[in-house]
Amino acid sequence: MITIDRFKQKIFNINFFKKHQTLEQIIKFLLVGCLTGILDLIIYSLCYYIFFKHLRNVNFNFWIIRYSINQGGKCAFLSFALSFSISQIFNFFMQRKATFKANNNPITSGILYALMILGTYFFCLWFPTVISLFIYSKVGVNIGAIIVKLLCQTACTIIQFPLNKFIIMKQK
Repeated sequence: MITIDRFKQKIFNINFFKKHQTLEQIIKFLLVGCLTGILDLIIYSLCYYIFFKHLRNVNFNFWIIRYSINQGGKCAFLSFALSFSISQIFNFFMQRKATFKANNNPITSGILYALMILGTYFFCLWFPTVISLFIYSKVGVNIGAIIVKLLCQTACTIIQFPLNKFIIMKQK
């Protein structure tokens, strides 16, 4: 007769993940990232298509970040900014506990995470201004806005895993 523990061990191959901790962390990081991405897309969509849609005809210019009316204007900027902020707060707590099981100083970890996010935040606010018009010209604004958002999320994932694992969310 098979026990629950033996069943879990066979299905999830717990011994394999004990030997390959980084692989386990990558899988968890991606799963939590997917949850974060879904939350991000939901918030972005609500903001872009409902809450801030009246601001699409208002240009937004700040430093190197420029959203013309053709790029969604202030609506796009606010939608990107708000969805990214909320989803990254969620992501910090989930990755810290579920993925990396970090036991280092949470304040130091939080400050380092905030600095990393600030860098990726500005990247995700700037990057759409570079690629959106090209993508919109190929697939239209509605689908293009989601494609641009997904490209930003992918870039953030590639940047964040090694920084989180090796610098920000270490185990003592």
